[in-house]
Amino acid sequence: MRVTDPEAIRLAMESLAGRNNKHPNGPIAVGDGGFNAPWSWHFVPESVRMVDLSIELCDGSPSYVESHRGDFLASGYCPWSARVAALE
Repeated sequence: MRVTDPEAIRLAMESLAGRNNKHPNGPIAVGDGGFNAPWSWHFVPESVRMVDLSIELCDGSPSYVESHRGDFLASGYCPWSARVAALE
């Protein structure tokens, strides 16, 4: 994912350092956005937030989102088990 919101960036960096257990939450858009290959969708960078809790409706693996993309375009995406693994 790509994140542009300063607070989301700060929280993602804290997550990488093991100082929180937040996960991303936000709308997705069609296309890989130039950073989410091989998937045909991507988080909308300016709308991603790092959160503690999300509703179950928006949780799922990337492959599940791929096969149900229309549902996630409507609801957004909030992978509960996602963790920040690296920064670029």
